[in-house]
Formats: sequence, C-alpha cells, structure tokens
Amino acid sequence: MNEVTIDVLGPLEVTVDGAARPLSGHRQRRLLALLVLRANTTVSPEQVIDALWDDAPPATARSQVRNAVAKLRRDLGSAGAAVVTDSGNYRLCIDDDQADVLRFSAAVKRATELARAEANDQAIHALRAGLSLWRGTAFAGLNGRTFETAAASLTEQRIAAQELLIRLRVTIGDTTGLVDELSALTAEYPTSEPFVAHLMTALSREGRQADALRAYERHRVRLADELGVDPGPELRELHARVLRGDVALASTPTSEPSVAAPRSLPRDLPDFTGRHDEVRDLVELVEEASDTAVVISAIDGMPGIGKTTLAVRVGHLTRSRFPHGQLFVDLHGHTPGRRPLEPDVALDVLLRGVGVLPEKIPEGTDLRADLWRSTMADRRMLVVLDNAVDTAQVRPLLPASPGVRVLVTSRRRLTVLEGASSLSIDVLPPDEAGRLFRRIANRQSADGPVADVVALCGYLPLAIRIAASRLRSRPRWTVAHLADLLRDERRRLAELAAEDRSVRSAFAVSYDNLSVSTQRAFRLLGLLPGGDFGVHAAAAAVALALPDARRTLEELVDVNLLVNRAPDRYLFHDLLRQFARSLCSEGERTEAIGRVVAYYLDLGHTAGRVAHPVGNEERRRSRHPLPDLRSAHDVRSVIDTEHLAIAELIHVAGEYGLPEETAELASLFGPVLQRQGYLDEALAAYESGLDAGASQEVKADLYRHLGKSLITARRLDAALRALRAGLTLEQERSNDRGAGRAHCNLGIAYFRLGRFLEARTSFHQALTLLDGVGTPFDKAAALINLGATHIALGNHDDAIAAAREVLAQDPVLGNPHLKAVALFNLGDAQLRRGDTDAALKNLEQSTTISREIGATEIECRNLYTIADSDRRRRNFTAALEGARAALVLARRIGDRDIQSHALTVLGQTHLDLDAPALASECFHESLRLTAGDGDNLTDATAHDGLARIARDEGNPLRARHHWEAALSRAHAGGLPAREQYQRNLADLGDAAGRHANR
Repeated sequence: MNEVTIDVLGPLEVTVDGAARPLSGHRQRRLLALLVLRANTTVSPEQVIDALWDDAPPATARSQVRNAVAKLRRDLGSAGAAVVTDSGNYRLCIDDDQADVLRFSAAVKRATELARAEANDQAIHALRAGLSLWRGTAFAGLNGRTFETAAASLTEQRIAAQELLIRLRVTIGDTTGLVDELSALTAEYPTSEPFVAHLMTALSREGRQADALRAYERHRVRLADELGVDPGPELRELHARVLRGDVALASTPTSEPSVAAPRSLPRDLPDFTGRHDEVRDLVELVEEASDTAVVISAIDGMPGIGKTTLAVRVGHLTRSRFPHGQLFVDLHGHTPGRRPLEPDVALDVLLRGVGVLPEKIPEGTDLRADLWRSTMADRRMLVVLDNAVDTAQVRPLLPASPGVRVLVTSRRRLTVLEGASSLSIDVLPPDEAGRLFRRIANRQSADGPVADVVALCGYLPLAIRIAASRLRSRPRWTVAHLADLLRDERRRLAELAAEDRSVRSAFAVSYDNLSVSTQRAFRLLGLLPGGDFGVHAAAAAVALALPDARRTLEELVDVNLLVNRAPDRYLFHDLLRQFARSLCSEGERTEAIGRVVAYYLDLGHTAGRVAHPVGNEERRRSRHPLPDLRSAHDVRSVIDTEHLAIAELIHVAGEYGLPEETAELASLFGPVLQRQGYLDEALAAYESGLDAGASQEVKADLYRHLGKSLITARRLDAALRALRAGLTLEQERSNDRGAGRAHCNLGIAYFRLGRFLEARTSFHQALTLLDGVGTPFDKAAALINLGATHIALGNHDDAIAAAREVLAQDPVLGNPHLKAVALFNLGDAQLRRGDTDAALKNLEQSTTISREIGATEIECRNLYTIADSDRRRRNFTAALEGARAALVLARRIGDRDIQSHALTVLGQTHLDLDAPALASECFHESLRLTAGDGDNLTDATAHDGLARIARDEGNPLRARHHWEAALSRAHAGGLPAREQYQRNLADLGDAAGRHANR
C-alpha cells in the first residue's frame, strides 16, 4: 500500500508517496481532518454528521456521509484502504509518524518523560522537533464547532510545550536570544501570563528593570481594555518583586503548567441539544475572574436530567481558560453497584491526575487534602467533581487557588456547600426535547408522533436518549409505534431500557440511597392522585404528623426525587411517579388509598360547612390534619388547587372497591367543582359515583347532581334522562322531599330548553311535594326558579313576589348563593317592569355577593343583564364591555347557556350601533351553541336579530325565514315576544311576495 501522510497543524495537507494529493471537495477535507483527529479510533456517523454540518444536517446526511467516505477513498487511491468501516462506524488506521498531530503529541510526551528524568538536553531537542511541525493554526481553513474546539485544544498544548521549552532552557542556562523569543511569544499570545512572567524575569536578569515594568504595564492595559480584568495574583507578585529590585528570581513562576497538563474530560456529546441559558450562565461563571476564592458551581437535578453532559459541555467550551489542565473525577455517588468514593480515595485520584507520584501521596484525608491544596496553588485548572453524593464528600476535595474553577454535579442539592453557586436543571422544553430525539434517532418523522414520544418520556434527556437509540437500532419501527409502546403506563419504564442503561436503574440508585422510612414515604406518595399534591394529603398518605411529613417531603426535594412547586405543594416527574407506584405492595397501596380517601372526605365535609355554614353547624371530627379553611374564599382556593386530584381520587376510590366512599366524595365535591367551573371534573365525579354501585338513596342524589351539571353543559336531553332516573328512584322510595327536588331540577332543564310552561308546572309540583317535608333551602330553590320562569313568561309581578319571599327568609337560610340568585331575579324582573334604579341596585348587590362566594354563573347573568340595560339606555360602550366580560367568564366555566345569552346581548348592541356584520356573527354563534337543544328564548332572540338584518339589507325572504323560526321558538316556549314576531311577518308579507316574483 502507498505511504500516506496527513498534516493538520496548519492547513490540511495530504501526501502519498511524497507527492501532494489534492482532495476533491471540502466535505472530503473535513471528513479526513476528523478521522485524523480521532486516528485509530472509531467515529460514528453521528459524529461525522456533527463535524460536517454542526446543528443543521440535511435529511440526506447519512447517505452524503457514505458518499463522502467513498470519494475520500478514491482521492487517496490505494492508500484509501487506511479508511476502514467497522460496524457502521469509520476509522483511520495510521501510524504515529503518518500525521503531524500524532508526531507532535508523541514528541511532547517524550519530552515530559525526559524532563522528569532531568535529561533536559534531550527534552529540549524533542520539544523543538515537535514544535517545528507547526505551520500555522491547526485545521486552518476548516470552520465549525468540531474543528474550532480541536484547534483550541492543540493550541493550548503548543503553548504548554513552548513554556516548558523556555523553562528547560533557563534551567540549563541557554538564554541566548531568549528575550527576543519571549517578546515574539507575548505578541502571538497576548493574554498568556506565563510568557509575560518569563519575559519580565529575563529582562530583570539582564538588568533591564524598566523594560520589565513596561512589559507588565502593556499586559495590564491590554487585559483591562480587551477583557476588563486585572493580571493574575502571581504576575502581580512578580511585578512587586521587580519594583523592589528583587532580581534574583532564581526560578520561573510556580504557576507554569506542565506539558502533561491533564485533560481528562469525557468526550463532548455531538448530539448535545439545548440548555442555552444554562450553558451561558455556567460559562460566564467559570470564566469570571476571581482573586480571592475558588469558584464553585454546583449543578443538581433528578436522575437522567443531563447534569454530567452539561458540565462536560461547559468544560470543553472553557478549555482555553485553563492552561494547567482539566480534571474529571466520577465520585460514584449514584453509580449502580458502586459505593461512593471516600474523600481520601478521591483525593488520591486527583493527586495522581496532576502528576503527584504515588509514593509521595500521604495516608489520611487531612494530609491528602493539604497536599492537594498545596499542589493546586497558583494553578489555573478546571476540576469537575461528577456524581457527588453529598457536601461532606465534596468539601475536602475543594482546592483553595483562586485560579481554579470547580464544577460539581449531584442528584442532591448541595445547599450547605460554602461559596457555591447552585444551578438546579429541569427537564428539556418540548421543542429542545424533540430536536434531541431527532438528532439521536436520525429519523424523519411528523411533529405529532415525536411530540408524543418526548412527552411520554417526560422530556427527560436520559429517557429520550434511550427511546431514540432504540428507534435508531430498529429500522422497521416507526415513531408512532414507539409512542404506542410508551403509552402503556405499566410497561413504560420497561420500554425505556437499552443494553446496560435504563431509566428504572437510574431511579433505583437514588431510591436505594434513601432511609427505610423515606423509601416508604416515596412509594406511598406516588399513589397520591392528580398532578401536584399538598403537604396535608401527603401526611395522610404516609400516616405521619404534619411536621414529620413536611420534613420527609423536603428530604425528597433535596435529592431531586420531588419538585417543590409552591409553598407546601409538591410534584413528581411522571416517570418517577410511575417508578414509585411500581414499588408499592398491594397491601400498602390499599391502606394508603384508604387514608387518602378519608382525608378528602374530611376535607369535603369541612369545606361544605365553611362555605355554607347554615344547616352545616355540626362539626365532624377530622381523622387527618386539614388546611386552614376559614372562609368561602379559602374553600375556593383549595378547590382550585385540588380539582384534578379530587376528580382522579373519586375514580380511583371506585376502582378500589369503595362504593360508599366514592359516592360520598362525588356528592361532596361534584357541586363545588361545577360552581367553580370544573364541569368536566364534576361530570366525571358523578359518573364514577354512579358506577361504584352505591345505595338507591345515594344514586338518586347523584342523578340529581349529574342532571344539574349536564344542564350547565347544555347536554339537555342527557340531563332530562338523568333527572327522570333520579325522580323514579325517589318515587320508588316514596321520598317526597327527594321527588320534590327532582321536579325542581327537571324544571330547570325545561327552563334551559325554553319550555317555560313545562318548567312552571315542574316548579309548582316541586313546591307541592316539598310542603311540610322540604327544608327552607329546598323551598327557596324552587321559588327562585319559579320566579325566573315568571320573568321569561312576562309575569313580572309574580317574579318579584317570589324573589322577595326568598329574600325574606335570608336570616333563616343564611345562604349567600340563594340570596345572590334571588337578588338577580328581583333585579331582572324590575328592569323588565321599568324600575331601572332599584333593579340596578339589586343586580349590583347580587354581583358583589356572587364574586365573594365564587359563584361565576350568577356573576355572568348579572353582567349580561346589566349590559342589556345599558344597551336599552343607549350606553353602548358599557353594554359591550359587560356582555364581553360575561362571555369570557362563561367560556371559562364552560356554560354554553350563558354564552348564548351574552352573545345575543352583544349582537343586539352591535345592531343598535349599525354594525350588522358583527351582530350577525354573534347571532350565528349563539345559534351554533344551542343547536339541537331547542333553547327557545335565545334562539328566538337570535333569529329575530338575523331577520332584522336581512330586512334592512333588502332580503325579505331571508327575513321571513328567520322570523318564522323565531315565532316557532316563541310558541314552543310560551314567550310573550311571539305577538311581535307575528306583526313583523305581517308587515313583511307584501314585500316578501314581490321579492319572490322578481
């Protein structure tokens, strides 16, 4: 085979049998440069892709890499056999003398060994031979992250070799021309303080003190102007010695690095993705000048979050800042099958890493720590202490030199590590997680399946890497198939494993390091329902007193197995929650669920008593500590925080065979969930309660609540079915009170449908059945709804009388919700009767009460009713604001009935403002919301508005269509507006006929 040599210490040059061999393209040049850089080791296609395209590879990158390899082999001719393929990877097989970078490294290594043996003349010869290979900047003309990083590293090695050469020459007394050489070196490397120190020393020894001081001043000004920093402490001390005339300077500064400066960082991952803010902040901290203390950055995070990867990336980016080297030590704080390194063992590793001979290392942590600090004095190094178990392990390993920077990674928050700057890293944002998955999997796929996979991985880098690696190794798999595998929660952790790496094993190490009691707490906390959970629910789950539970939770936060989301609120990562649940025995699980159910039952009863004190005076002894609930506002806050947990718990209680508890939870929390806008959760609660197989009495109550929620959701046919089922159960039980309440709710459903005559009949039936057996609350509820029906039918005096009867009972009822509704009915009826001032006063009082108790539905009805009054008084700005506010709130709580009312008020206001297009949009949207429900009142109002728009636009046929629809709805609901619609149709008759005959 022909002899090939490849030189990269300057522009890339290739010779074959002594003749220059040009390469066919820039891609082949970059490929060969990478292979030389990794000579005799395999290079993966991903590493090649990263070197050729950085972060923006084309979709055809892999095929282009194969083409580039083939072309490179052709360019090299028979010497191309040196580029071999090994299991899909590539390797350049060459001897040390076939590449200048290998010859340089060998020469430096040889010189270091000779210098240690005090064979200085031979060491100088080896260094000069190695340095003579340089023809300029390494990899000159090749841009990109890979080659820029490699060039910077090689330049550091070149500088270190030049420094050692100067020191050895001084040692043997060879100082001829030294000042000129050092002047040239300080010009070439203007920020290299060792060269400035050598130059100042050489000038002082020649009696040129003024020139030595000028050299220092030039350097000081340059640093201040270019970097905004001062010279380092060793150079400032040398400057002081020159000023004192201390020119003996028998030895060179102690801070000079050895050529064998350690570079033990692991390789930088070519697929490193994201973390831009964290990288920037850490790089700034590492490069920050410090003359007084070592700079320590403590990086913590949950297992698999990417702490080590981040530290290594920062180390590579700041390599040029540390001419004395970079040490990386794995402290094995959380390594499967390994005990954490004891500090004395870690110190032994560190001391050997900086060249201390084994026989010079003393026994004992304290003596080794002293030697470590002495050895590191005045050095500029980066030390990465990876995978620390705790602060006690790290503290003896910290040097004292201000030129040293230390990066510590740990799963534990090192909160008591003195002087440390802490950085807790979180999972990746979804977009960065998707990019990482694509880079590793090297698979083109639609955004949807990739987004599903990374979400199922919880955006955890380790999980994403494993999932993407599995996909890459299975060409016939699709991303969608991988997502399907991960959707099974019971199998998800098992799927996130590849070879010797798995998410479960990473979690298991942290779990194994916990105390027995904390392990138990971790397992049981995973059973808590919902996303996050509070300290009170946690105390119930783990059967601990509140202070003990809080301490345990904070311990889990410290080791990043929990996230402290807010004061006394905690959150599991999804995969950690699944891991915790998988560790529970069935007995533990059943007992813990029972305690959590009991806690939420206590919470529900207490919340009901606080929110509605009248009729709930009896206090129930709580079995577990509860949040401090003193007002309706406190109750609303708890429900807002706990609504997801409550809904999930009701479902879980049903699965665990707790029918009575499931039904009781649904009855307690369903109504309040609905009132606070969590309609889906309320519906799910009632369905779970009914499915649990509760008693006939409880089922009747649940049907009543379910029907009311379905009314709010405008699923009115389903509401009627549920309410009739509940009525049947009450009648079978001969329960007049229950039947009366069922009739009341049926009336509400008819009312929402616009079937006001049927609604009125139902409310009268309710009052008849409740007479003598119903509570004051039951009767007041029926009266309030009967009053609303009177308003719809135009019987305003009857409506006012009903509202006042309810308000007269307020001292007995003590129910702010009923009072707010009664005031609304009173104000609405007064408005329609023309008593505007009194009406607005009552409506505003109702609004205030509804806001205080969180009754958003009542607040919305007040808002759109006041807005309609503003419209009638031509206060259009206020009308638009009020109707829009009602619409926003109604959308938030999912109440389609209120939305349709607010939209009709908006539409009428736009129509009054001569904005028919906007009005038409509102009316059509209102009709869309009520489609299929037959809401006669809002439908009639919307059709009337559309008819007027069509009439004004000269389209009488369309106007007739809408007024006929309005009249049909008015007849069905018994609406007083039907007479006006009939007159409108009569007035339209002749015009419609003429339009039809055109």
